[in-house]
Amino acid sequence: MNNSPSSRARRGSLALTRLERLTDVVYGIIVWQLFMLIPTPDTVDYEWGSFSAYLGDSGLTIAVVLIGIGWTIIYWLQSNRLFAALETTDTWHSALSIFQLFFLFVFLYSMKLGVDIGGMTGTWALESGSATVVGLCSLLAFQHARRGRRLLHPDVTDEEARKIALRYRAEPLTNGITFPFAFIPGPLIFGFNLTWEFSFFLYPIVVAVMSRLVKRLPK
Repeated sequence: MNNSPSSRARRGSLALTRLERLTDVVYGIIVWQLFMLIPTPDTVDYEWGSFSAYLGDSGLTIAVVLIGIGWTIIYWLQSNRLFAALETTDTWHSALSIFQLFFLFVFLYSMKLGVDIGGMTGTWALESGSATVVGLCSLLAFQHARRGRRLLHPDVTDEEARKIALRYRAEPLTNGITFPFAFIPGPLIFGFNLTWEFSFFLYPIVVAVMSRLVKRLPK
């Protein structure tokens, strides 16, 4: 096998393209599977007399699933932004990216457990924990990529890479904040801990703080 710098660069670029495609496929599957968790007449043992009755019986389940879909899409968009800053990949970057995809399936599993058997401390903690690890894997992979500019695209400056790395700490940080809320007793409605559920809405605040820190970085 030709191991010249040009050949390694070509193989790395092809591997990055395949990794991006795999990531997109997995995210698409996760969104589809989460959407299928929304209750339908085939999965519930009552009749829906009206749309309001449907929302009354299944509204919280729908809200929980939509939150899960929302977080999956947020991480998907983050993944696209981080991949766009790269020119190639290597073993460590690929391993961290695949590890992230594994925990996406753990996140899906925790969501399905919560819907099927009802929310409990274990399912809430698993959901927050797996979502946190998804974000951390993505962040660690990008930190590895920008160290020594080993995987960065030539068009991406060091300052831009630094700002990207700081801004995208918001997602794992928010999910990490929600983790202890899984163990805090809160109002329970149809098995859902509202204190834990509402803790996810801290995300815009964390994003605002991170964006403010990015603006304060020295030029």
